[in-house]
Amino acid sequence: MKNLFITCICALLALPAGAATRRIAGGDDLGRAVRTLKDNDTLVVAAGSYVVEGTLPVKRNTVIVGEAGTRPRIAVGSFRIGTGARHLVLRGLDLTLGTKYLVDTPSEGSVEIELVAIERCTVDLGGDTGAGLVGSRTSGTARNRIGEIRVEDCVVFNGGFPQHFVYSAASTSQTAVEKIRLSDSTFADMARGAVAANAAMKTRIEIERCTFYDINRSDNKAGTIRLSNATADIQITKSVFTFAGPASRFIIAGPGSKVAVENSWATGELTSIPGARGLKMLPAKASEAYEAPARNPLAEGVSLRLRENKAPGSEIGDPRWNK
Repeated sequence: MKNLFITCICALLALPAGAATRRIAGGDDLGRAVRTLKDNDTLVVAAGSYVVEGTLPVKRNTVIVGEAGTRPRIAVGSFRIGTGARHLVLRGLDLTLGTKYLVDTPSEGSVEIELVAIERCTVDLGGDTGAGLVGSRTSGTARNRIGEIRVEDCVVFNGGFPQHFVYSAASTSQTAVEKIRLSDSTFADMARGAVAANAAMKTRIEIERCTFYDINRSDNKAGTIRLSNATADIQITKSVFTFAGPASRFIIAGPGSKVAVENSWATGELTSIPGARGLKMLPAKASEAYEAPARNPLAEGVSLRLRENKAPGSEIGDPRWNK
């Protein structure tokens, strides 16, 4: 009993001062609910459909989660995280994007962001209008910093706009991103690659147990990861890639970067992959390698599970396909 009491006290002390859990039901105004949150509040969203027109400013530390056992559907222009917000967490939601980035920074000024996390979500990037999960619109001398971008246990698809689908920045942006972690997730039907930035920064990229299907469709030679001016520590493990464009490149990193690609494979669309850095080739193209591939991983009957006779002998890619 004493131990239980101590555990409860420790849990309470771990909560930020003034944090509260607030709830909204289907039909409520989600935009208003987010705008009226106090710092470190958690907003629990009940089952149902919600529409937020345009950009939704996030000015405080915010967590938005779907109610347990549900996956609320939210159509949103973008979440714009700015001064005053150190973290934004989106968890257990079915999201459809209506503008260029799901989460972006202001176009001017400097912001310090510790964490942008997207967990257990499905994200439809919106086809022609959609672009990517996180973007920096700040240009010039403003020095935005993002501590970590984390995508975990998600399905992200339909990136028709020619932009990188996890993180990209304006060509003049000096935003520094210290870490990007992608795990246990599927990314499909993307016009370009995953990460692109021109900033001279130190960063770490971790990709673990992910499936990338039909990426870099626009054939722009930009690379799945393009960090030409960065000193990057890149770790890729147990992941599988299908490149749709014939000029696809894999990793472009600046001087002093370290890259480790372990137990990761590409389906056989390309005879060679510039910048492969240890990425291996499967003996079959996607149509033969996967059980039932399609650009929409959520469509009925789709399976991006590798066929047993085409797999490298160990489970790779998003674990949801290996269950």
